Amino acid sequence: MTKLERYLSDTLKYEKFEIDLIIEDVKAADSESRQIIDALIDGKDVSGYSYRDYSVKRLCKENKFNTLAAVLAVSCLKKDYDKYSRIYSKGIK
Repeated sequence: MTKLERYLSDTLKYEKFEIDLIIEDVKAADSESRQIIDALIDGKDVSGYSYRDYSVKRLCKENKFNTLAAVLAVSCLKKDYDKYSRIYSKGIK
């Protein structure tokens, strides 16, 4: 079991099928975001990680994302800011 799998299972309490999906999302993330995820798993504060006007802290507060989801959201924003900023500004339901 990798550190990421252990974090998803033990810390976030995800099921196997969820872990598989998230691992694919992490693989698709940009290299900086993957480094931030490694830092998160190692217990470091990543709330300041951001792209344009979206930060991990903001996404956790306003969209109720967990920290890992917020990092992956920043990665999505870096890929297609217009599309994802519209989604995140409306909130995820």
